[in-house]
Amino acid sequence: KFLTIKPSLQAGLDNLGKWYRKTDNSDAYFICLDFEMLNPSIKMAYFVDKWDAKWVEAGKKSLESRFNKYLVAHSNAEVNTATSGEPLPSTARPTAGCYGSSWMRSAVQAHQAASLANQDPYQELKSYLEAPLEDLDDGEVVRWWGHHILTYPILSWMAQDYLAIPGSSVAAEQAFSSGGITGAARHNHLLPDVFEALQLLKSTYCNG
Repeated sequence: KFLTIKPSLQAGLDNLGKWYRKTDNSDAYFICLDFEMLNPSIKMAYFVDKWDAKWVEAGKKSLESRFNKYLVAHSNAEVNTATSGEPLPSTARPTAGCYGSSWMRSAVQAHQAASLANQDPYQELKSYLEAPLEDLDDGEVVRWWGHHILTYPILSWMAQDYLAIPGSSVAAEQAFSSGGITGAARHNHLLPDVFEALQLLKSTYCNG
């Protein structure tokens, strides 16, 4: 039935396969894994269920490698802090909704920080992956990491980087397109603060 177009179909499939195989040599899979792994309601569950065992193992090794890079960076930051006297960024939990007064929270946080300092840093990753899955909506993931920053300091740092990546570039492209309309040739003398205000007004109006 499709004999006449079979060569074209095969050429298309071959070309598609060529580009698909190129992703095997990139970090695309593992960036996806890192992103989902940092969702406490998913972790490795999806990949264990859907991926081949060899890819799951490769993903774990990639994850450990990325964790190690963050661990080294965190250790270097601590060394620089010790020599410069400048404090590290605060790892305190948000105070809203916390129990007790400030001195009690400070005492608890100091105790947790001391306990973490004395344990194997790789235990953090192991403990997180072995802990039961959380029942969270997508909008609660970032808040969850905020409340567990002392329990998982390195992973929380990773979460700040990975979870800030937008799932789609559409919103960013729309913002640039909207900016192009605002900053058209007839409006090229707008001051930066006026341009910003106009963009905010347009976004607020369009998005309710």
